[in-house]
Amino acid sequence: MFRFGFGNILSDATIPTLALSEEILREIVGQHGLSVRQITPLRSTGVVNSVYALDDAFVLRVANRGNADALCDTLTEAVAVPAACAGGVSTPRLVVFDNSHALVDFPYTIYERVHGETLGLLDEPADIHHAWIALGRDLAKLHSNVTVVDDPANWLDTPGRIDLRNELDALASAGVLIPTHARWFAKWLDRLAPMALAPMKPRFLHNDLQSSNIMVNYGSYAYLAMIDWGDAGWGDSALELQWMDFRAVPFVMKGYREVQPFDEDETVEARILWDQIMNVLRQLAGSLKSGRPRASYAVELLRFTLVNSDSRFRHWLP
Repeated sequence: MFRFGFGNILSDATIPTLALSEEILREIVGQHGLSVRQITPLRSTGVVNSVYALDDAFVLRVANRGNADALCDTLTEAVAVPAACAGGVSTPRLVVFDNSHALVDFPYTIYERVHGETLGLLDEPADIHHAWIALGRDLAKLHSNVTVVDDPANWLDTPGRIDLRNELDALASAGVLIPTHARWFAKWLDRLAPMALAPMKPRFLHNDLQSSNIMVNYGSYAYLAMIDWGDAGWGDSALELQWMDFRAVPFVMKGYREVQPFDEDETVEARILWDQIMNVLRQLAGSLKSGRPRASYAVELLRFTLVNSDSRFRHWLP
C-alpha cells in the first residue's frame, strides 16, 4: 500500500480552507464502495487541494473551487497518473477520479497512501544522494516506458522553456543586478541558447519535481515515489530537473544515466543550466515587481558552480 505524505507536516502548515461536511464525505466514500471507518482532515502547506485521510489506506483530495490551478491540476493528474503507473513508475495509484459534480461542485480524486514523507518537509541528511539517484532511475523509466497517454480532452499541461534575456537590462537598471553581472548572464545565455532552444524529442514529464513532490522513507530517506502530477505533459527530458535544488541535479543525472542517456546527452548540461538560470531571472524579475528582492535560486546556482567546478557542467560556464 502507498500513503501520501501529508501526515507529519510542519507546524506552520494549515488545514485548507475548503471544508466538507462529514455527511458529504461519507457520501463520497460510499458512492465509490470504499469501506472507511475514520475520515480525518490532513494538514497541508499548499492551497490547491483539501486533503482527507480515509483510514490508513487512502487519501481524498478535493480541488479548491476558488483556485483555477487546482481544477486544472486535478484534470491533468487524472490522465497522467494512470499512464505513469502503467509505465511502472513509483507513484500512488489513482483509485477514483470523479468529475461528475454529483455530490460536490468540483472534481476530486482518491489515491492509495504512501507510507513516507515528502522530502521538502524533512531535514536532509548528508547522504541523501541515494534518494536522488533512485529518483533519476525512476525518471528514466518514466521517459522510456510511457510513450502514449490517453488524453482525449487535452488535459495535460504544455511544458516548455522560457527566454528572459530581455529582462536583464531592466534588472540592471533597477539595481537588482549590477551591469557587470547582467552582461555576464547575457554572455552565458547567448552561449547556451542554441542548445536550450533547439527542438527536442518530447518525453512524458512529471514536470514539477521540487522536493515537496518527492517522497522518501522517514527513517532511511530511501526514495519512494513521485507525487502531484498536475503539471505533467510532453517536453524535453532535461526539463525534469528545472525545479530541483541544483545540488541534487548531478545525483539525479547519475541515476538516470545508469538506465539510459538523456536525449541529446552531450548538451543536456547546457539545457539544464539554461533552465536554472531562467529560474534565477524569473525570481529576480518577480521580486522586482513585488518590491521584495530574493536571490535563493542565485545562491543555489553559485553553490553548485563552486562545488562542482570539475564537473561536466563546467564546460558550459562563460
